[in-house]
Amino acid sequence: MDTRVKVAVIGGGVAGCSVAYHLTRLGCPDVAVLEADKLTGGSTWHAAGLCTQYHSSLQLMKLLRTSVELYDGGLEADTGVDVGYHRCGSLRLAATTERVDELYARRAMANSVGIRYPSRAQM
Repeated sequence: MDTRVKVAVIGGGVAGCSVAYHLTRLGCPDVAVLEADKLTGGSTWHAAGLCTQYHSSLQLMKLLRTSVELYDGGLEADTGVDVGYHRCGSLRLAATTERVDELYARRAMANSVGIRYPSRAQM
């Protein structure tokens, strides 16, 4: 095994693996992921499938949408490896009128970037 690389990513969770994946996609040919145990075996494993796109930041919402699209077929098409991603839902509850208004605002923001949530009439 070669012990010299241009880029060493410390940690093989979802963030470390993502950094390594995107660096190689950008053309960096010499990337290694260093992990003390098995890849995605820590907190990443506990959150498998929990890829919410509902966020208060438009930029984070766009980033999360891109991640879901990658997990939902793009990664397998690119690598030939089934990542075992299964979409699952989530539930948001609001106990105050202000929180309901906040959730409606987030839904409108989500719709603006192509993430579809039920309309007010469907709720």
